[in-house]
Amino acid sequence: MDMKRIIFAFGLALAVLSASAARLDYTFNFSGAPSEGYGTGKAETYDVAVRIANPSFVGAKIHGIRVAVPKSGVSAVSAWLTSGLNLKKKNGKNVNDPDIASVGGTPADGWLDIAFTQPYAVPAEGVYVGYSFTVDEPDAGTAAPVSVARGTSPDGLFLHTSRTKLRWGGVSEELGMVSAMTVVLEGGFPASSAVIRLGLIQAAADEETAAYVQVVNCGSGQVSSLEYRAELPGRTFTGTARLAAPLPACIGASATASVKIPPVGEKGEHALKIRVVGIGGAAVECPETEGTLKVYPFIPANRPLVEEYTGLWCGWCPLGYVALETMKERRGDLFVAAAYHNGDDMAFDGKTPNSPGGYPSAYVNRSASVNLGKIYTEWDAWRRWIPEGGVECGVEWADDAHASLRATSTARFIEGRSGADYRVSYILVADGLSNPRWKQNNSYSGLEGREDEMPGEWGSLFIGGGKYVEGLTFNDVAVAATSYDGFPGSVPPEIEAGEEYAHSYTFDVSGLDPKTFSQPGMLRVIAVLTDGKSGKVVNCASSAHADGTPFAGTDGVEEVELSISEAVPAGVWTLDGRKMRLPLDEARPGLYVVRLSDGSVRKVMVK
Repeated sequence: MDMKRIIFAFGLALAVLSASAARLDYTFNFSGAPSEGYGTGKAETYDVAVRIANPSFVGAKIHGIRVAVPKSGVSAVSAWLTSGLNLKKKNGKNVNDPDIASVGGTPADGWLDIAFTQPYAVPAEGVYVGYSFTVDEPDAGTAAPVSVARGTSPDGLFLHTSRTKLRWGGVSEELGMVSAMTVVLEGGFPASSAVIRLGLIQAAADEETAAYVQVVNCGSGQVSSLEYRAELPGRTFTGTARLAAPLPACIGASATASVKIPPVGEKGEHALKIRVVGIGGAAVECPETEGTLKVYPFIPANRPLVEEYTGLWCGWCPLGYVALETMKERRGDLFVAAAYHNGDDMAFDGKTPNSPGGYPSAYVNRSASVNLGKIYTEWDAWRRWIPEGGVECGVEWADDAHASLRATSTARFIEGRSGADYRVSYILVADGLSNPRWKQNNSYSGLEGREDEMPGEWGSLFIGGGKYVEGLTFNDVAVAATSYDGFPGSVPPEIEAGEEYAHSYTFDVSGLDPKTFSQPGMLRVIAVLTDGKSGKVVNCASSAHADGTPFAGTDGVEEVELSISEAVPAGVWTLDGRKMRLPLDEARPGLYVVRLSDGSVRKVMVK
């Protein structure tokens, strides 16, 4: 959707509940963020809804709504209640079809206040509350007419429009917005209550699982920690869940917390029930919720594949250099990346999996571009799900002359499949590449205030460096690749859960330029597992180097006391990012960042 967003000058109604009040002005804008406008810029009808489904609201009566709307240029305004978000055909178009109540209204001074003819009691299954209006002539005041606020909630914003969004759908997560509509409720609301929403929890057999769940405030007080009691078939367990930040004193406010699930040996689905029994150490009576615990033979590590496009000539490409080096330090071998160079000695000679519109560019799992300056936070979002399969990769020399490097992948899956079409492909990459002639163009020289996108010692190296930065060691450099679609038949169509399926491919490395690839032992291979039916990347993994050394640590940068004889530095920097021109054994005593000749990074104490 080509939607537009503007800031509303309207006021903001907050959900406020006094200890004795039975009336609640409820909104999903729990943080009290300023309201904004959102829309398509077109003449069309908007239908906007939220879902009232908090257990504390069951039996409470909905009296009406209040929401900001444009002062002029809209018509056919109404508020409504419905058990489901339904559409019906009218004059060849899909129109909203509420099945409980619908009341017309007239906006006044930029606000729509509508009371329902008969207050409606919230049922246990919840109810949708919404409003509709038509933009007759789009202008500056009606280009973004939907009142929203920054925040996310699965129940916080549903949208349908007559020309742009032709089906009802939740858009809160997609937009990072919730409706700023206020729903007027009346009832008896508890001061202290909460529920844990489970959904589907996935676990490996015979292993304790830390499950991330949603905690929802069902009372008018703040929630900082809670005690729970849970049941699996034949066993009961208890625990405490602490929140990173207290839930605000608003019914419906939610946050993520972790609960521990004890080991379960029997694979398959198990009913899981959980109830909050204490909040902040005080006993409470809260509704029980249910979910499903699904136990697999194993849980594969999810390694999103990051592919970057870069070049020495590119002044902004240090952004990618810093991102890849920093992420390996922070995430170890979970972070797998390939850098496709263009227009320099390390240039990739072949077809690339993506077609970047500019440099630097990067893609995750070949399906979405990623802002390299924000990868430090955004990368985690790509690891939140459990992939259907995992892959590992090993390499060995296929001949004594080290002219051929054989990669062997091992794929396995959490569930059995029949008629599957999984495939494996391979990327040959090199680490530890350096040349005294290479100079990285550096547009970040002297740019203060860019530390968020260029963090740590690597960021300081470029921000504090000159127009060109010399002496760099380049890693993750893509050298060659097989077909990105993967080898048909590299994984059999009939799959058993937990079984290993091996496949091998041999790269001919005899033709590599010895001036650039002077250390063949620093070659390694990334195995990429894809779904041949959809073309999506399922998972990936890097091998160790051909000489057997790991390509990345697992605990970030290690601070060690290292004698000079053990360290063969390819580059040395001070902690504030200045490149040292002295050899390490001539440096003053202190702590330095050292890039070793094997491509690894250490903080080295010189005495």
